[in-house]
Amino acid sequence: MGGQCGSFVTWGDELNAMWTGITKEHLSRIAIRSAGVGGAGVVVAAMGRERAAIIGEMIRLEMVNELIIDWDLANALEGHVADFLA
Repeated sequence: MGGQCGSFVTWGDELNAMWTGITKEHLSRIAIRSAGVGGAGVVVAAMGRERAAIIGEMIRLEMVNELIIDWDLANALEGHVADFLA
């Protein structure tokens, strides 16, 4: 995904309509299908607390099967994840 998936960036309807890369719907389908059959699914590797909002949203939307992160991002995610796991 190279930083952030284009479908997560707010570009406006015109630019979003031209996006040809992977979408949130694609990620969701892959993650759900993988959970059912035990494949790797959506594997996300990320570093840095500045990614907490986007990774937290991906977790909330159940779009991640495996998450590889650094300690800084893990600490920043605690607040994001705790809100919707409670």
